[in-house]
Amino acid sequence: MKLFSYSEDPQALLDYCERKVNNGLIGGTKYLNNVSLKFNPWLTSHIEVPFIKNDDIIKYGLPEESIFEKNILFFHPDFISKIKTFDNVVLGVPTSSSRTIRIPSLKGYLKLGYPKILGRVNKVMYDNDILSAIDSTKILTKIIDEGTVSEYLSIMPEKFGAITLYENEYFGYIFRSSHRITQSGRKTKYILPAFSLFGTDWESLNDDSAIGQLIINKIGIGSDPLNTLIYPIIDCYLKLLFFEGIQIEMHSQNFLIGLDINWNLSEIIIRDLESIEKDISIMKNNNKNFELLKCKYRCFDNDCNLYREKHSFKFDHKFCEFFLIPILNEIAKYENENVQLYIDSVKNYIKTHYQEYITSLFPKDYWVKFDDIYILNGIERRIYIVKTQPSFR
Repeated sequence: MKLFSYSEDPQALLDYCERKVNNGLIGGTKYLNNVSLKFNPWLTSHIEVPFIKNDDIIKYGLPEESIFEKNILFFHPDFISKIKTFDNVVLGVPTSSSRTIRIPSLKGYLKLGYPKILGRVNKVMYDNDILSAIDSTKILTKIIDEGTVSEYLSIMPEKFGAITLYENEYFGYIFRSSHRITQSGRKTKYILPAFSLFGTDWESLNDDSAIGQLIINKIGIGSDPLNTLIYPIIDCYLKLLFFEGIQIEMHSQNFLIGLDINWNLSEIIIRDLESIEKDISIMKNNNKNFELLKCKYRCFDNDCNLYREKHSFKFDHKFCEFFLIPILNEIAKYENENVQLYIDSVKNYIKTHYQEYITSLFPKDYWVKFDDIYILNGIERRIYIVKTQPSFR
């Protein structure tokens, strides 16, 4: 991918990166336990999403587009044979998440329920998934309006969803708006998925990575990656957790980077809000937004089993292993430095600014993760694996 060749078409850059500039999950594959090859985002650039009119549909939240005011149910096209007849389709563009489709005509995305194994688990959608997304949107909107966490914090809001029982299976969707909620004073021109900063372009294997191209040219975040990119992202994650009780599943697929015309950081854009956890103890201790919670799904407190491990899993495993380590490896490669230099710098930054909170909320001498094995048939529950020597704390 020639990053600078997309200066006149930022949307094409985002769409291409979603599909092609993506190394995939640690220990995973692109094709096993995925949607059918016909609709696999690695292999197709457009998808028709079918929908039917269904009077039994249950709607949640506030519809932003007129089509959602009708009793419309969207399906992933893999389930067309189950639907048998459908009313119409909307044209979509696939994203890195096989069941999330960008719908240009709706100015947003449809995250579709998929009652089969995708990756390691069944992706059927229930009402709690929708309600959790709506709760997270309300809370993060208030945090952004207050400006208490980060000037870069931004979200793709998820204010609406719908679900129904159809042919003895639950089907549903969450609508994710492209109209971001942000207080950033910087104008965003380009948006990149976090994984595309360090990912390989599988259509052009010899091209430098996006962060590599910016470092080579000493442009924007490439001029000083730690201070202009890495530390602001860390601050965003840890301040949300420690001061607001919001624990983001911030692996590299769940957030994007907004860049201005000069490739400087303008936004840290959080998406897939349904997956966000709320630490009730922190929220109550800081008198923060607890009253906005309508759904207790994905909520926990300090009386729950493995309380500290829950923090470690999302930070040490999801954030550090899936984003920090690969991006620091890429920065070190293009700066011609040993990556341990950058790991030590980040660890010292976290210790300097957040050690008090780390000590009280994380395991002391270990961290936890899930295994990296790709499980063919999926599982209902996975077990934490204990690892020693956390890399960044």
